[in-house]
Amino acid sequence: MRRDALMQAGMLHFSTSGYHGTKVSDIVREAGVAQGTFYLYFDSKADLFAALLDEFIALLTQAVSSVTVDLDEITSAVQLAARIRMAVERALAVYRDNASLARIVIREGSSLAPEITDRWEQAVDRIAEIGTAVLDIAIARGLIPPQNSKIVPYCVLGMYERVAFRWLIEDQSTDIGVLAEAVTRFEMLGLGVAASPEMEAAISGELQWSPD
Repeated sequence: MRRDALMQAGMLHFSTSGYHGTKVSDIVREAGVAQGTFYLYFDSKADLFAALLDEFIALLTQAVSSVTVDLDEITSAVQLAARIRMAVERALAVYRDNASLARIVIREGSSLAPEITDRWEQAVDRIAEIGTAVLDIAIARGLIPPQNSKIVPYCVLGMYERVAFRWLIEDQSTDIGVLAEAVTRFEMLGLGVAASPEMEAAISGELQWSPD
């Protein structure tokens, strides 16, 4: 389909030339369509980039949301750690598999078109709300010590972004499992849970948990 061809061409040029260095004429030339055809599907270069970003956001939100599946069945900090370990690995994989797009969002950030930066900030807020909901439940059940459940998710998301950028986008030689283990350990111990052999097994991914 022409829309798909335009999106693929856009991603190619965005990844090699950056957002600001890419022109609509570059995209249509790569896609092999007339310039007028571009505007049948997208209002602007920013609109096309936003469509690509929406796909990335949907995947990242789905990965983070995996921690909430059957959340009512989680009755211990170890089970919570195992579920978070799974969600962390999935979230990092989204950054790895969409490295070109993530690089642009992280590097060019606030210099992107307002409709793009607003979209990204709204997505971060929605993902943080998922984290807040999980923390509130975990705190209420005594799985983790009381803390500010509105601020902590933004701390965690910032960690995901920087780790993904440094070790999955710039340096692609690090195993994602190693990263997920390091991030989960920092997150769980930072939340104040007690260290134990069972907790270590959950953090490392050796112990996995899902409800019956």
